[in-house]
Amino acid sequence: KKILTLLACFLFLGLPAKTQTANSLLWKISKSNSPYHGYLFGTVHIQDSRVFNLPDSLLTKMKECDAAFFEMDFDSVSSKALNITQNEPRKKPVKELLTKSELTRIKKTLIKNKATYNDWEVDDAFSLYNKYNQKLYTRNDESTFLDGYLYGLARSFGKKTGGLESYEEQAGIESQFTDSMLKEMVLSIADNPFYQTQPHGVEH
Repeated sequence: KKILTLLACFLFLGLPAKTQTANSLLWKISKSNSPYHGYLFGTVHIQDSRVFNLPDSLLTKMKECDAAFFEMDFDSVSSKALNITQNEPRKKPVKELLTKSELTRIKKTLIKNKATYNDWEVDDAFSLYNKYNQKLYTRNDESTFLDGYLYGLARSFGKKTGGLESYEEQAGIESQFTDSMLKEMVLSIADNPFYQTQPHGVEH
């Protein structure tokens, strides 16, 4: 039986493959006493067209497999996401996490890196942090993110699909963050040297 699994990595169990080549993005996983083997492929949850330049070997192995399993179970995401969104507790906005001086530091960084937008102070910590990183380092060229695209391909190939984690498990990660952890994450925008040495924005 051949199974393909996609997490932030991509795992396939399938037919015998050619010897792994150096610097390959697609890695074979095998066990000497088993007739099955797998493949590991890393993905990124962004809509930047540069990560959609997939090696031909990836789609070839996907077609050979019986099933595709992803980091998250996409098959029931929409209905569960709607229910969770409607019932999730209120997320504290950034302006309630930070002092006035800290908000000023963040604002200066957003302006400096051309990443400011209206009402950023009422965003929650995760939203502001993710929007900032996406603005600086990624492009939104595609209508979906890479995992969603590969999920659609697997379905179009007639593969059984599933996930290693439920939507609830992934969505629940944010609830484990304390206010101090969220504050540290947001302040890293202004304090982390990484952000001070990177080019502003991405080339289009």
